[in-house]
Amino acid sequence: MNRTFKRLRAFGSKLRKDVSGNTMIMVALGMPMLVGGTGLAVDTAQWYLWQRELQYAVDQAAMSGAYSLSKADNPATGEWDARARAELQNNKDIVDFETDVDVRVVDYADQTDNSVIVDVVAERTLPFTSMLTSRGARIRVSAQASFTEAATYTSCLVATDEDEEGAITIGGSATVQMNCGIAALSDSEEAIQIQGSGGAGGDDEANISVGLVLAAGGIDDWFRENTDDTVIENLSGLSDPFAEIEPPDNPTTRDYRCTTSTTTTTVTRLKGKKLVQETVEVSTTQASLLPGTYREIDTQCDTTLAPGIYVIDGGKLKINAQHDFTGNGVMFVLKNGAYIEINGGANVSLTAPTVAQLESAGVFDPRLAGMLVFEDRTSEGSTRNKLNGNAETILNGKIYLSKSHMQINGSARVTSQCLMIVSNTMEITGNANLGNLCPNNQEITDAVGTQRHRVYLVA
Repeated sequence: MNRTFKRLRAFGSKLRKDVSGNTMIMVALGMPMLVGGTGLAVDTAQWYLWQRELQYAVDQAAMSGAYSLSKADNPATGEWDARARAELQNNKDIVDFETDVDVRVVDYADQTDNSVIVDVVAERTLPFTSMLTSRGARIRVSAQASFTEAATYTSCLVATDEDEEGAITIGGSATVQMNCGIAALSDSEEAIQIQGSGGAGGDDEANISVGLVLAAGGIDDWFRENTDDTVIENLSGLSDPFAEIEPPDNPTTRDYRCTTSTTTTTVTRLKGKKLVQETVEVSTTQASLLPGTYREIDTQCDTTLAPGIYVIDGGKLKINAQHDFTGNGVMFVLKNGAYIEINGGANVSLTAPTVAQLESAGVFDPRLAGMLVFEDRTSEGSTRNKLNGNAETILNGKIYLSKSHMQINGSARVTSQCLMIVSNTMEITGNANLGNLCPNNQEITDAVGTQRHRVYLVA
């Protein structure tokens, strides 16, 4: 027994010292892992390729379904479903999958029934893993496509600054019931803001109704929570509607001056018990202005303006309370930091020129028709522009302040043309009360943006 043990011990010691067969043993031991790893790598690559192929098929199906939905007169007919499934089947015939398909319409980006989701669960056998499992590999892919209709957007109030937060701000106790839209070209996260507790006017959400709210960036959630307005954020393609127009000029030097005239008239008066006629003198102070370049116009009396181009060079166009200020076929051009201020209590009636009136003034760009105030782009701009008007403030035409801020604290009304205000930034506050800014049967025609019909993947 001892001899046998010694022989086994000697053989083991000899075997331990012999390394001639180690490589073969290691290869034999590692072969299952090598074969398994290679097989798994091949199957993983195949699985990834199949998933990519199926994802492409589902993407195309969702796009086709969304396109059909966008063109459908009646989405309930389900044509979009058939179109999506047909497109998926065409691609499936190429990649040969067994699939379960779900196609449905869902809401997207605050719109209703404007996108199609296609979900697909597919199963297919993989070469290596099929030897180890009793089922094929399961792949699940999904795609969502939406659409936007072709549209041209217009707005009564437009802010052109491209990155200002609160480019349009509504606050205080302002009431805005104009229903012809507001738009901000700013791509800030909150390009249009509501300030004050509970929104403009506090607890009465009916204080604001603008119809359409557009921005290249974000819009205060207050509009969605408190109004029925259509809200479109992150809208590409918004632009300054007057960016390509140059203002006219009129270099004739003028001064603002009130003049007093005296007229005689006969009046009948009671003297004692008799009626007697007397001649009296009546003094009238008035400014009658002609087109040209003014350092400033700061009203000191009732003022009438002849049709034409009025340039305000560096000063102000200020219409003070208790004065009449009237002009038909007039345009004001603001230069070198000039600004406009219309105060409540004044009787203001201003109408922008027509094409014919412009041609009479020597201006032959029809795009300037309807322009009431035009700020020269070389001006440094101003933060002093104010509209503090009242029910007697009539402004027919467009106010364009490309470099300046506009503060609206009052109201204005229209009689013959829409009022459109375009400024770099804008604030509607205080006791501002903006109603319908277009006469009946008229609408703003200057586009702030256009959008082509398109279908796109969103998920």
